[in-house]
Amino acid sequence: MTSAPKAVLRFLLLAAANAQVLEWGSQGGSFLGSPSGCNANGGLRILDSRTYCCDINAFATHCLAVLDLEGGKSAIVEQSGLKALLDNGENQAHIECHFHPGKVETADLPRYSWNFQQGTKKGYSVKLQQPAKVAASFIGAYNSVGLVGAGWKNSPQYPMTLGGLKRWSQAYLNDFPAYRTLSWNCQKYSVGVYNAVTHSSKWEKQAVLTGIGKPFAPAIEGSARFSSGQGTNEAVGDVTQWLLPRVGNMSKAMRLHWLKLMASIGQKVERSEEDEDFEDKLRTHPLPGGLDVASADDFMVCWDFVRTGNCPRGSSCRWNHPAK
Repeated sequence: MTSAPKAVLRFLLLAAANAQVLEWGSQGGSFLGSPSGCNANGGLRILDSRTYCCDINAFATHCLAVLDLEGGKSAIVEQSGLKALLDNGENQAHIECHFHPGKVETADLPRYSWNFQQGTKKGYSVKLQQPAKVAASFIGAYNSVGLVGAGWKNSPQYPMTLGGLKRWSQAYLNDFPAYRTLSWNCQKYSVGVYNAVTHSSKWEKQAVLTGIGKPFAPAIEGSARFSSGQGTNEAVGDVTQWLLPRVGNMSKAMRLHWLKLMASIGQKVERSEEDEDFEDKLRTHPLPGGLDVASADDFMVCWDFVRTGNCPRGSSCRWNHPAK
């Protein structure tokens, strides 16, 4: 069966099953339950975890977690959204586990993940996000790390096995039953798995990256989590580096939003050369369609000066300082 009919059949089977939200039985790229799938291998111990991401369009990125298991086996877990709706009208979250009888390599992942398959067909590459890290003695409970803070909790604890991760994933779905592109998404789940398995505190930045700053603004403008300078600088740097090559696809409204957002960030963290490069490109790079932004007054305003009355660049600032 070709990939397109398989994808259609997969959707129909899921819909007929009234949107099965935890699918834990697939092997070798198959979406059907298998005696050699994740369920049948629930007793295998998890040895380590790593995460991968692949762009699927100019702004959206899909991410998943890979787990190396005892006996040279592997599992891939990922979250997506089903068209089936919850009672409140939101898309239902869906988690899949794919079992692989050997060690999974990067090139294998599009075979298992439909989103990775679509991204690579468009010319995007699968990239390692978090490198492999040895598993802890137990799977910690989910905890939202945000920008700084612990990425897991000590209670409840789950066995460090594929079956234990299934129980952890069901608890995660109980807490986050909807799939929200800008918050409760694949990155939240994959990094959550990584943190819980390895007892790490990696930031779930996909909410920022896919939302182009919308979920980031409240944190910048009021969250106590920005009291940690080092963690904040690292988080901001991650975002600006990711967005820099994508500025050409950003609308005028998005760019102005980010210029104002960066001015807010500048009041709380040390500004880097990369941040300045990002702001410069926001102002000067042609808009989609080849439109020039140089004549747009808003792009030439020093938003640091507008917000605070002071300019961190001093006499070297190239932007306008409007009279109060």
